Amino acid sequence: MKKIFLGFVAAVMLFVSGCIVGWPYYSSRGDTYYYYPEDEVYYYPRVKEFYWSEGGQWRHGAHAPERYALRDPVTIESEGEPTQYHDRIRRDFPPRRGRDQDQREREKPRT
Repeated sequence: MKKIFLGFVAAVMLFVSGCIVGWPYYSSRGDTYYYYPEDEVYYYPRVKEFYWSEGGQWRHGAHAPERYALRDPVTIESEGEPTQYHDRIRRDFPPRRGRDQDQREREKPRT
């Protein structure tokens, strides 16, 4: 019984300290970002800045360029800048635009 208790305490300590291997890029312990999958833009509310890719580099500013519509954000909790994990985030949250358009095409009446 004592070994089970000690094992439990050790597991809790590892969990609390964040030493568990395999934590994803997002977690409940990180900062909150908003990701706009359609435009691949991030918003970091704590510093009130947008992040977007331009010319192969990440840019940031108080406003995103006007070319972005910025609709339907998803919330991401990240322990670092989510731009570091952009490939995985883009895979996990693909743009819905293509799927919506495909759905509309399927729903069109055939003549």
